[in-house]
Amino acid sequence: MNSIKEIPIGIANSIAREDNFSWYTTLNFARNFGLNLIQLYINPDSLKKEINEIKNIDKENFNIFLHLPPKIISIKTLETVITVFPDTYLLIQHEKLVSKFLFKTADTLGCLIGYENDNPDALTSYTDSLKKLMAGNHKFVPVLDIPRFYHQHSNQYGQEPLTDFIYKIINILEDYNLPIVLHLLDSKDINGHRENWCPLFEGNLPLREILVKILENLRILGIILEYESIDLTEKSLENLRNFLKTG
Repeated sequence: MNSIKEIPIGIANSIAREDNFSWYTTLNFARNFGLNLIQLYINPDSLKKEINEIKNIDKENFNIFLHLPPKIISIKTLETVITVFPDTYLLIQHEKLVSKFLFKTADTLGCLIGYENDNPDALTSYTDSLKKLMAGNHKFVPVLDIPRFYHQHSNQYGQEPLTDFIYKIINILEDYNLPIVLHLLDSKDINGHRENWCPLFEGNLPLREILVKILENLRILGIILEYESIDLTEKSLENLRNFLKTG
């Protein structure tokens, strides 16, 4: 299903947490890591500053996913960002915040909605809403934040039922022939407390098994590592690249 060499790996600007999630710092990290895929969270309060800081650096060859904030931002604002990053094609938003207006906005901008799981109140909401979106012929890309399924629902479900649910999502997406984006990090604690985050494949989440199933059945448009430190990101990149080479 996937040619390993063709799976883009990227980082989110969470890696620059110690520098106020700076886009400038994130782009430099990506370049140092040899990556051309970056996910940038739009903070309306600092957007002007972010754009000013990066206007004079080389932004060619970067593919950008934009992660939208909870509050609605205008088409004009999004156009401003897309002008800076013309290769942007994905606007990521959490499932409970996606609306008809957002789909219309994305269509106007020539982008797709990245539909990310995030509902601590209902595990099955993501599969239910996927089916509704497909029935409505909406254009979107499922964004699977794999660790979030465990972090949000481990108080109600054990690891095995949650893994089975993720497999169910994979089967549904395969039936619909939908490509996906993955958000990944690992943790020694299934509840996902930050102090227990660890490099990919060195924690307690069954990420190897899940990735094997995804690689066999789905097309991956990008894998985003959402760590908040350089060290964890660097080691995770090494582990992920080795995994993709050897399986």
